[in-house]
Amino acid sequence: MGKKMNENTLSLPPHYNIERTIDLAQDKHLNVLIQSCFVLITGILIGLALWTGLPLSSTLNPFLSFFITVVLVLVYMALHETMHAVFIKIFSRSRPAYRIRFPFLSVGSEAYFNRRSFIIIALAPVTIWGAALISLLALVPNPLFLSVYILMIVNFAGSAGDYIQAYIALTSPADTLFQDNGKATALFTPEGNKKDSGIRDP
Repeated sequence: MGKKMNENTLSLPPHYNIERTIDLAQDKHLNVLIQSCFVLITGILIGLALWTGLPLSSTLNPFLSFFITVVLVLVYMALHETMHAVFIKIFSRSRPAYRIRFPFLSVGSEAYFNRRSFIIIALAPVTIWGAALISLLALVPNPLFLSVYILMIVNFAGSAGDYIQAYIALTSPADTLFQDNGKATALFTPEGNKKDSGIRDP
């Protein structure tokens, strides 16, 4: 039997054509959306901390606190991409490809994912690490609270690009296939089936 349409696959099904390619790093319109989302989420989380009286100061030496925070952020960035890779592996059963553009690490795949899988891959890191960091805030010693809270902000605000990816997928036709090679995302649809995602190219 042939492949079912719209399942995760390593080869593009017959009669599927590329509809568009999205490069979050080059698309000025999407960059504005990502930056706006980052600023909004950061502002909300800082405002929440001030409103609830969370300890946004540390008894640690400022240099040490800064060093710890930077190290945690770098480790988190690697773990964030690793989580993408884990779900890419689960859904495609193929090895993800890592790209290093210092200080950034990205992960991609040549596989084609259906809408549901692509959304899960996009949102898994912010969801899983977000839950872990919120739990950690209740356990971490007070001197490290600020560093972990900043890390939580990085998790939720820094995942703005993932939110955009998920939104594009959610508003695409149900039979769309997605391929993200770590640099750009390509959308493929069956012949004669196109729908505006609501986010336009510049």
